[in-house]
Formats: sequence, C-alpha cells, structure tokens
Amino acid sequence: MLPYIIIGDLKIPIFSFGLSIVFLVFLFLCVKSAEEKGLGENTGIEISLLISFSTIIFSKVALGLIYGWKISSILKFWETGHSLFSALIIGTTIIFIYSKIKKLDFYELLSALTYPTFFSLSLYRIFVCLPTGCCYGFPSRFGITFSPESYASRDLGVSVAKLFPSQIIEAILFFICGMIMYFKRKDKAENNIQLFLLLLTLERIIAEFIRRDIKEKIIKAGDYGISVWLILSVLLFSATSIYFNLLKPYIKSFGEKMKENRTKIFKISAVALLLFSQLVRCSDKKSNIDLSAVENTLRSAFSLSYTSLFISYIFLKIKGFLGSCIYREGENKIVIDCEFDIRILSAGKIKTKGTCNFSSFQNSITFSNCEIQMSGTNFYGEITGNTTLKGESDVYIDNATVYVIKSLYSNFTAEIIETKSSLVSIQGESTRIFKIGGKMRTEKTEISAENIFLLDEGTARIGIMINGSVSVKVCGNFKLDVKTENFVYFDEQGCPYGSAEINGEKIYFSAKELYTENKNTSSPCRGEKSECPFLYF
Repeated sequence: MLPYIIIGDLKIPIFSFGLSIVFLVFLFLCVKSAEEKGLGENTGIEISLLISFSTIIFSKVALGLIYGWKISSILKFWETGHSLFSALIIGTTIIFIYSKIKKLDFYELLSALTYPTFFSLSLYRIFVCLPTGCCYGFPSRFGITFSPESYASRDLGVSVAKLFPSQIIEAILFFICGMIMYFKRKDKAENNIQLFLLLLTLERIIAEFIRRDIKEKIIKAGDYGISVWLILSVLLFSATSIYFNLLKPYIKSFGEKMKENRTKIFKISAVALLLFSQLVRCSDKKSNIDLSAVENTLRSAFSLSYTSLFISYIFLKIKGFLGSCIYREGENKIVIDCEFDIRILSAGKIKTKGTCNFSSFQNSITFSNCEIQMSGTNFYGEITGNTTLKGESDVYIDNATVYVIKSLYSNFTAEIIETKSSLVSIQGESTRIFKIGGKMRTEKTEISAENIFLLDEGTARIGIMINGSVSVKVCGNFKLDVKTENFVYFDEQGCPYGSAEINGEKIYFSAKELYTENKNTSSPCRGEKSECPFLYF
C-alpha cells in the first residue's frame, strides 16, 4: 500500500489522486440529486464545489486544536488527518449560508446532499484512507501490510505489521448507508436529515470497535473506548430529532399565536372556529365567518380537483394511445412509452414511461400497480397506484399517489383515494368541465369534497365551482358547506378571485381584500404562506 504514485522521478501523492476521484463522484451525485429535488443543475455544481474546497482546507482545524499542531501543519490539506465531523459542521454551515443567499429551502438542500455524502465517504475510505494507511484497524494476521511511508507505519513505528482493513469495512458501511438514503430520498426533508444522522451514528459505533487510530477517547476500557466524535455524533442526532419533533412545532405554534396577537383586526370568527371547529350563527341570524377558513377551503378544494384532473388526463391519454406507443405485454400488462400533451401543464410534450397491470371488462378498463414516470420542460413527476376508466369520460381513482419532484411552482406528494372524475361538458374546442368528488392526502393533511365542478380552459387558468361540503383535517380541521354560483379562479400563490356563499352570506375575493355586505378586511392569503395545501404544477 504505497502513499505515492511513482512515474519516473515524479511522485504523486495517493491522497491527491484519490481525492480527485471522490470529488468528481461527489460533484456528479450532487448535480443529479439537486436536479431531482427541483433545485437546478447550477445549485448542485456550486454547492458541491463550495463544500469540497472548504472541507478539504479547514477540516483539519479540529484535530490541530486538540493536538496543538502548528498552523503550517493544519494548512497542509494534502496530507491525511482530516476530521469527518469537522467537515460535516463546516459543510452544513456552507449549505446554510448558500441557501440564504440563493433563497433556497435549507432543509431541502441539506436533504439533497445526504446520499451523495455517504457514497463519497465510501469512496474516500477506498481511494484515500486505504492506500495512505489512515483510519487503520487493529493488528491481525488477516490484515494488510502498509508501506513504511504510510500514515499507519509512521504512527505505529512498525512497517511490517498486518492491520485489519477497517477502511474497507467502513467503505461497505457507508455504501449501505448511501443506498438506504437513496431509496428514502423522496421522503420529507426533515425525516431524511434525521435518518442521515442516525445512520452516521450507527456507523461510528461500529468504527469505534474496528479502528485503532482513534486517540480522542474520553472513556477507555482496555483497547476499546468511547471517543469525543461518537459522543458528538449522538448529541447531534439527539439535538436534531428533539428540534424537528418537539421544539420546531412548538416554536411555529408560538410564533403564529404572537402574530395573531399583533394583528390590528380582532377576528371573532377565528375564536368561534377554534372553539367549535365550525361556523356559528349569531342570535341576529348574521354569520360570523372566518374568512381565512373560507379561503383555505377553496385552496384545498382546488388542490384536490386539480390533482385528480391531472391523473384523469394521464390515464385517458393512456387509454387513447393503446395499440400505438402503449404496448400490451402478455394479457395482463402494458408498457408505456409515449409523449402526451397534458392540457393543464405548460410543459410542452410530456414524456411518459412506465408499466401497469391491465384488465378490461365490458366498458371499463382497470390499470393497477402502475409505475409511471413523466418529464417535460421544468417538470418531472411519477404516478403509482390503481385507476379504472368507465365509458368514454368517467375516471375512478381507487388509490393513486402523485410525486411531483420538479415543477415551476411546488414539489409535493399527494395521494388520491376513492375519487371520481367525470367529463360532463365540452364547450367549443378548448373548454372542458369536470365533476369531481373524493379524498386526497398530502403530507399530514386530508381533504374530502362532495361535489366540485372544475373548468379547464386549456391553459394554466383553472376555475372551480363548489356545491356541497369540503372537509380539511390537520392544517385547519374545519368542514364548511360552500356554494359558488360562478367559477372561482386562483393566482400563482393560491389566492382566490371571485365569490362564495356561506350560510346565506356572500363573500367576495379580490386582489387585496375579502369583503361581505357587513365588513371588509385584508386578505389573509396574501403576504403569508398558508398551511393548507395549494398544489399548482
């Protein structure tokens, strides 16, 4: 195991050569992950470069402070002696600063780098640590003999000793962690970050038992012990979990209460909604209406109907293209490889690929266990689940999940359950009216609606008309009976334009205000991000 590549009189440090390989792989994975998260190729390139150079140059600082190294030794980044946890702290700081400057979601960006980090650490152990002899294991007759110039030989003073290849074991562990994070990459960002720290802690526990180069042990028992790095890993994972699961919800709730207390308008209807979770009629038979609840009801109804319509169009296209670019594979399966025009997306042609189990009976066709990928300009999404088409215009979505990983407006996961979408009217060449009723889950929010009419004008402009109850759980926990005489439209922030009737009282929505016959107020939709979903592809 030589620490140099020798070409004639030229000696190239293995560290530099191996680090170049690791950097290129890290760069490629960061770009791939950032694009998949909808953060863009440039984000992946920039953040990988910033993290790589900052961690290589400064990750020796912690060890230098512990052992009292000279500044000149600390700055020799081309030599071994780097600290993984120093690199993680420096890298996280860089990500935080970068996300603030670029106005990106810090947690999403951090989550995007989880599996690239593990795969890169795996390669680092193979291409850097193993050839140079750092992170070495205990003496073993099944071990590896390192070069006299290696870190292990210089540290132990024995050039012929065989040492257990802990670097290879750690590389395997990091690779397994990377695979777990890769398959979990579509989970919520906060869950990904916690899982990353948990896997890192478990890997460190194993490393403490197979490595003999760890000198920063604060608790010792013979040849074994607990290092400051393991304790730091446990504390980091614990603190992160406590923050995400306990402190963050409390801080968010407290902040919202403080904001409500500072508002100039005292909303009696908000108190009524909090106490009774429904609209309350006053003794003078005039309704005290929580205007924000009405807006959130409309937003949620739009999200349900819009997502249902998107799934409906996909499966109606699949049915229409059977026999052309959608092929039967045996009797019970189809293979999809087409380009569709999807009316509600401004993404041009949508490349659609995947498979479904296929069955037909009389005038109905069932697509089950579907796995479909869709990509277009500024759009990438996936659909899984079961859907049945009846006749020419009825789509029954038994259970289908939509993963929108990249879009102009939002990234989300939505599950449609027991929902019926029917084309009830075609007006002219471009206008379609659908009738929709059913349920949807997005993250922790559940929406159900009895009767929604959706107006698709063949552009991004979508309107809804509601006649019945809409129930929203978790984000607002309310159920309202809504009637809209005309279609209500929405802007890109999810704020409605139009009017609705609640308990006989009409509410009008404009660009900046909500108003009734009895009162005016500024719209709670504008200027604040609502907790209730607004899914706009």
